[in-house]
Amino acid sequence: MNNSKQQLGQKGEDLAAQYLRAQGYKIVMANFRIREGEVDLVVQKNGVLVFVEVKSRHSECFGGPLEAVNKIKLQKLIKVALTYVREYNWNGPFRIDAIGINWNTCPGPKIEHLKNVLS
Repeated sequence: MNNSKQQLGQKGEDLAAQYLRAQGYKIVMANFRIREGEVDLVVQKNGVLVFVEVKSRHSECFGGPLEAVNKIKLQKLIKVALTYVREYNWNGPFRIDAIGINWNTCPGPKIEHLKNVLS
């Protein structure tokens, strides 16, 4: 991955974390990785553990940011979430969310938060 893509990704994850904190979520971990993939943020609110995939775009020429959360990506996210739950002995409810950030909007970046993308 080139440096500008990594920078955009990190910038998006930072903004998503800021947004989630403002919504009352506690950041538990960033960038939980296993061999099969990774999840950008692990957060918690009201006793629910949430695995958050963040996608950022400067333009929608190739589709919106959330369109990148496809079936293959979701399968990887499920494996990552189940591994996390097992490794950290989480016994409560959990879900997978996606946050899309479009940086090319006025007056500022547009954040779209899809909760429980598996339902």
